[in-house]
Amino acid sequence: AEVAREPNATLAKAVDVLVERLAESTFQELLDKLVQDRRNLLAALDAHGDASAMADACRKALGVQVGQTEADIYHAHFTYDDLTQARLRAVASLMLESDKSTDLKRGEVLADWLNMTPENRQQAVEVYLAQWLTGDKTPVKRLATKAVYDRDADAQDILLREQQRVANYWQAICAFSNWQFTQASLEVIESLLSNYNKLKSNHNALDYDDLILHSLRLLRSVNAQWILYKLDGGLDHILIDEAQDTSPEQWSLVEALIADFFSGEAAHEGDGLPRTLFVVGDDKQSIYRFQGAQPKAFSEKRQLFSHRAQQGGQSFAKVPMVLSFRSTDAVLAAVDATFSQPDVRAGVSYDADEVRHQVFRTGEAGLVELWPLVEPPENEKADVWQIKSESESVVDASAKLAEQIASTVSEWLRNSEWLEAKGRPIQASDVLVLVRKRGQFMEQLVRAFKRADVPVAGMDRMNLPDSLAVSDLLALAEFLLLPHDDLSLACALKSPLVGLDEEALFVCAYGRPKGMSLWERIQQMRSQAHCPKPMEQAHDLLADLLAQVDYIRPYELFSHLLDAGGARARLVARLGEEVLDPVEEFLSLALFYEGSHAPSLQGFMQWIRSGKVEVVRDMEQGQNLVRVMTVHGAKGLQAPIVFMPDTTSTPTTRNSPLWEEVEGRKTLFLSPSSKEDAAYTAQLRNQLKQEEAEEYRRLLYVAMTRAEDRLYIAGWKPKGRNVAEDSWYRWLENGLKPQMDEIAQGDDRALRAYPQS
Repeated sequence: AEVAREPNATLAKAVDVLVERLAESTFQELLDKLVQDRRNLLAALDAHGDASAMADACRKALGVQVGQTEADIYHAHFTYDDLTQARLRAVASLMLESDKSTDLKRGEVLADWLNMTPENRQQAVEVYLAQWLTGDKTPVKRLATKAVYDRDADAQDILLREQQRVANYWQAICAFSNWQFTQASLEVIESLLSNYNKLKSNHNALDYDDLILHSLRLLRSVNAQWILYKLDGGLDHILIDEAQDTSPEQWSLVEALIADFFSGEAAHEGDGLPRTLFVVGDDKQSIYRFQGAQPKAFSEKRQLFSHRAQQGGQSFAKVPMVLSFRSTDAVLAAVDATFSQPDVRAGVSYDADEVRHQVFRTGEAGLVELWPLVEPPENEKADVWQIKSESESVVDASAKLAEQIASTVSEWLRNSEWLEAKGRPIQASDVLVLVRKRGQFMEQLVRAFKRADVPVAGMDRMNLPDSLAVSDLLALAEFLLLPHDDLSLACALKSPLVGLDEEALFVCAYGRPKGMSLWERIQQMRSQAHCPKPMEQAHDLLADLLAQVDYIRPYELFSHLLDAGGARARLVARLGEEVLDPVEEFLSLALFYEGSHAPSLQGFMQWIRSGKVEVVRDMEQGQNLVRVMTVHGAKGLQAPIVFMPDTTSTPTTRNSPLWEEVEGRKTLFLSPSSKEDAAYTAQLRNQLKQEEAEEYRRLLYVAMTRAEDRLYIAGWKPKGRNVAEDSWYRWLENGLKPQMDEIAQGDDRALRAYPQS
């Protein structure tokens, strides 16, 4: 809206730069990632002064000159002297005389390039680059054939020099593009954060990041010593829990607060007892890097505090806790075997050379099974115009795996399979399924459990508007608020809420008089003597809702539709039992809204549409249900039986903020894609990939150690691709297979890594 009001303003130009380089989805993704990283952004903007100053620091680091343009970069690299042109023409002539197609093509492009005017060359520079660099912008390995080189001993050197010129030009363009992209992103995000701060100010509100940053500013201000002096008298003991997930800003707060804990008389309370700092953490459990945590800082701060304690003559103790009270020997042996591999252990722990556990539950039954990967279905040639029913549709490998897991648990519950370690039959609540991230596979798991009649808690987080059923309810509500909204009505008519088929909708919508709305057409058809029964039912349902919409609360309206109107049964029949979870949460949301707002449908719809409505469920409710969760969401939870089925996907970095210290201040760098990285941003991206790879390995550790008694490891082969060697499954396979002392013969369900004894 702001850009539309002032299309020539700086912000509008910045948005133009971004939309030229990004798709709609990646534009939103970039903004989301920058907002999520706003603690770093706010701290960096504070250090630099504003977005313009930070963009200038980025420009200097990338080597871009003040006022430089793409035309300047072109002229700086493609201005030839006469001798260079003559040598290039000679080599081009030799290549054109070759009988090899690669020589002829490159020679022709080179000759055409040299015959162009400088202005025309600038317009054709992309075509010229393609002859010297690959699609990934790496140098082409073979520039000419041996026959060309044999005829001119200097030809190879001449071509390599030109290739280097092109590579240098591309690097300079990438540096310029990265700076432009970063500058535009900073303009947009600064405007967004400014508006966000105004909203907070208007509501007298602070968010979590504000509390940290304002406290840090306070302890770094001119009054910091007085504040610390006043605080000092009341602080005797400081406890930091989950210290591996502490961000640098939070560590800075701690350092300021304990500045006098290790020095002189200030190190003791008024009664002479020592003041204490008690820090609890495990760097192997650090999986919240997206919240600013730096697990390496945990060991660095321990060394710092140890040094300060020694200087102040205070005692310091490092207390390792290698004794595990949670898991059986089988599970912990699997963990140790997996992380005995140096490439898997790298970045998991910054202290110990090996990941080793001592078992408290010695002698108790445990089990680890490595399931063979599920193969993707074979491609079948089918009529592309034939719409298959759900039962006929091709099921992908991940859906097949979800069904295998659900049928396994269903069989356990049906047969009252004995859980040896607990001395009782397996219950649904014993089972925890962990996935790397939310998405289609998580939905497939919930659906498979419900189809197998296994009680399941559903997803731990849901974005309600993304649910088909909720989307249909919202479309119907839009129609009830504005009966002339044909699109919303068409969506509602085709949905299970009303239940018209494609043909009935076409008959209703096609051939209407000009200006007649879809609802008016339905009313007209209802008044006719031979109105089709489905259309009659659709009209009566909608007319009933329209008659009530202005007089009853949103919750009552939707409840009436779902129950008295029979829509709940139609939703289940069309979309399956799993549709009930988001529908119930939607009704709960309507009740919640009515508790704090005027209960109008218009207000409720505005409230829903104005933000991302995400429902977070408490998965520790003590109910007898299977839990399906992400590894992040399940941290702190445990279960007797854990399934790890999402083991073949690997992390990706796209549009992630890149940070680097420039002249002592944290500075943001962004690139539209890895292909457009300058050497500087490519190095930063590689550092980020390394950090994400380390977190990926720590995530594996956390997932495995959630299991108390049994751990089942599975996965599926991606269609058309091999499973990556650095995937969880390959690491687990490499670590476990040498340890296996039993392979289940004739059992295609599992390879048993450890016997159940």
